[in-house]
Amino acid sequence: FVSFMTQRHYKSVLVIGAGALGSRVIPLLAEGEFDRIGIADGDIVTKKNQMSQPAYAPVDTSRVVHKSVFMSYVLSSKHPEKEFISHPFYIGEERARTIIQDYDMVIDLTDNMQTRLVLNSVCRMLSKPVIFASIDESEGFFYSTSDGFACYNCIYRNSIGSPKEGCDSSTITPSDEFLLRLTDAVTRTARGDHSQSGHLNYTSFVNGSRMEINVAKDMACEICSVHK
Repeated sequence: FVSFMTQRHYKSVLVIGAGALGSRVIPLLAEGEFDRIGIADGDIVTKKNQMSQPAYAPVDTSRVVHKSVFMSYVLSSKHPEKEFISHPFYIGEERARTIIQDYDMVIDLTDNMQTRLVLNSVCRMLSKPVIFASIDESEGFFYSTSDGFACYNCIYRNSIGSPKEGCDSSTITPSDEFLLRLTDAVTRTARGDHSQSGHLNYTSFVNGSRMEINVAKDMACEICSVHK
């Protein structure tokens, strides 16, 4: 068991979204086991960003600075033995197909449902494990999936009403416990341990309560039915 858990299967990761959640998660991942980390985000640093994303506090907002470029520069200085690649643009379907194939796994930290569904489809097509995570004012969630488990579209197509998307509020402060659980799920997946796959995890930032839901594949899912 120990040898299985310590064997690293995935050495590179593409993180999409370097905002309120990504700016906290990416530096934690840089401390971990990945040799190569790609950071994709088309957003630039603004004064509003700096209120909820302290990682960008040193940035001079009078000039155009992409979040992905700044984050890559800072982390490269701290971890010269690792490779950090900046993708300073938003990820659409065409770019997703091109970029994702160069990484072992993907982490979606965006606040856009359309982007999540595109990434879900491309990752399933390329057989790449992916973890979706987001935060809002009062709670955070993450969902891990890989081949053989329910994809994100399985959840989306059966949701009652509109699934929550993240937000970029200045008051968001994800709990340390949530960040720890999320990075642990990423580390497990990177080591080839897919025990987190198919589990939807919620954490309340108000009272600290947690909930885990086992997600079954939707046999009528448009994505899963094509990419078996």
